[in-house]
Amino acid sequence: MKTGIPFYEVVNKIFIGILFIIGLSLINIKVDLNRLDQFSGVNLNIIYLSFSYFIGTVISRLGSLVLENCFKSIKIIPWRDHTLFNKALNTNPRLELLSREYGFSRNINTLFIILFLVTMFKGMFSMSLIFLAFIILFTFSIRKHAIKIVKIIDIN
Repeated sequence: MKTGIPFYEVVNKIFIGILFIIGLSLINIKVDLNRLDQFSGVNLNIIYLSFSYFIGTVISRLGSLVLENCFKSIKIIPWRDHTLFNKALNTNPRLELLSREYGFSRNINTLFIILFLVTMFKGMFSMSLIFLAFIILFTFSIRKHAIKIVKIIDIN
């Protein structure tokens, strides 16, 4: 059994966090980090990356706990028990990659849902439509990956 945090997961969460900060700046919400200027360049970069990782982790947890459960309950995605997934993983290592892609799509979708809600709250309806289009796109991506994962599990 592998332990530790895989590199792709760290990069994924930092990427999601950075996209969130960029998304906020696109809708004129400033993330003021000027107080951090007292730190040197290297330390400042570490702080920015850590902050981005934290935001990405929160978005990932929201996706896992809220979005995924909503999708399961309204039957947007099929689902199998995790023990069946683990058994199938032993015979089909491709499941690990599909699971990563599924998780990435879920995290990106959660990010766009948050940005959609913020833009709706701010009355930025044209920007909301852009985020809604991304939500629809990534919902289809999540569904596609979930269907593939369930098919592989059911075969095993």
